[in-house]
Amino acid sequence: MKYKFLILIGIIFLSLNFVNATFCRQETANSSTASDGSCDLNYTYGKYAWTGTWSNSNNTYDTNWQSYGTNASAGVDAYMYINYTKPVNATSAFWSTCSNHSKTAYCLNNTIFRNCWNYDSTNIQLKVNISKNFRAGTTQYFCLSNNVGWTSLNSNSGMLFMEEAIYWDIKCWTKTGNVLFIPNGCVYTDYNTESYLVG
Repeated sequence: MKYKFLILIGIIFLSLNFVNATFCRQETANSSTASDGSCDLNYTYGKYAWTGTWSNSNNTYDTNWQSYGTNASAGVDAYMYINYTKPVNATSAFWSTCSNHSKTAYCLNNTIFRNCWNYDSTNIQLKVNISKNFRAGTTQYFCLSNNVGWTSLNSNSGMLFMEEAIYWDIKCWTKTGNVLFIPNGCVYTDYNTESYLVG
């Protein structure tokens, strides 16, 4: 009887905590866009900066996922720095990035590690590094952490950086009775049915 009770408690706990998760999209760090979610996004500390020699750096955050910026100097790395302000109710995030190599887009969802999330109470600091050789290149993605500095999240071939956005783990949906309201930019995942809806 005792074990049946513990199993029942475990099922209730899982149903309360893991039935759904939501992510709210933020397209740019420093200003609102039409594709942003309705979840009290904050742009206070949002900013972009570039070092090295870039060609078309503004294309890296113009909300056009077909245009791109690139390292314009062979043999020297080019860096893009991004600060996103954390929304008040966010608990974690993943960073969506796209680059292009030989006319193929490489899009990645990069989980923001907990040590990067905890680095600063108000913002997330991210970095794109494009290493360019004479015929090829690599794009690397980093977050700033509180124990080792810049921490590698991911990398891929190519040196044409197209775009990026961040998805905050935050409750951005509402439910009245059996009606689920999912605003624009909000992703709702139901782990019971392994399905998701996008507002």
